[in-house]
Amino acid sequence: MNSDFNHRSYELHQKHFSENFDQQTLNSWKQKDTVDYWRHENMYKTLLPLISNYPDASWLTVGDGRYGTDANYLITNGLKNVVASDISDTLLKIAKQDNFISEYKVENAEKMSFEDNSFDFVLCKEAYHHFPRPTIALYEMIRIARKAVVLIEPLDKNINFSKETFFVKSLRSITNSILLSLKGINKYENFEDVGNYIFTTSEREINKIAIGLNLKKTYFKHQNDFYLKGAESEKMIENGPVRKAISKKINLYNLMSKIGLIQYGLLISIIPKIDLEENCTRSLMKNQFDEYLLPVNPFV
Repeated sequence: MNSDFNHRSYELHQKHFSENFDQQTLNSWKQKDTVDYWRHENMYKTLLPLISNYPDASWLTVGDGRYGTDANYLITNGLKNVVASDISDTLLKIAKQDNFISEYKVENAEKMSFEDNSFDFVLCKEAYHHFPRPTIALYEMIRIARKAVVLIEPLDKNINFSKETFFVKSLRSITNSILLSLKGINKYENFEDVGNYIFTTSEREINKIAIGLNLKKTYFKHQNDFYLKGAESEKMIENGPVRKAISKKINLYNLMSKIGLIQYGLLISIIPKIDLEENCTRSLMKNQFDEYLLPVNPFV
């Protein structure tokens, strides 16, 4: 194991927010009437079945160094016991001072200080793919959660679904290869300037981890998103040019995803450690989550 690389990667991530944000950007994250907030709210809304059915639950957000915006959404929706965590407290400290969040902890997601089953739910939104060793972090999140872990992360576009036809798989593979080639990108080499390989998620990989831990079910939902410069500053008005452009692109992506030409961009994964309440599971299915019944280990 390359421990020097791991330590270097942690250091780069700790420095990231302190060296790569300005007051204007920070102020934009506080605003809830912008196009950028609307984008993130579309992802957050997938949490509502859990929030509404477990109003007294405790939550931990992991990799929430972007001013604790994940924790703030949970608090705004009535949850009282929410702790934000990140490897750096640069912006979490400010968020706490601004009463944007109620509590935070500095935590390395791959080795957290919490005891087993410390929180009902653990949420990791768009941070898992930044971790140097994300699978270790996922095992930690499952260890800490009492009820379930939720990941909102980019979907691995290099994995084809078995339910797709050979023609659709081949066509999309060719299309993706051409697009990536034109951009000069190797689809298997995807790194960020902060120093980590981008680990995207898939149903298969999540299910393998859940099966290995002898868990019973998983839930998945697919979604598309698109970012355009100016989203942070444009207000959510009906004819806003940035909003219109983003909506148009997302609608196009949704259509292409439905007919199988492209993969969805995001995968929302719920990994329960217990049987969720019946009302909650019904709400998840109503909100277009797919339920996977996992095989039980016959030898345990």
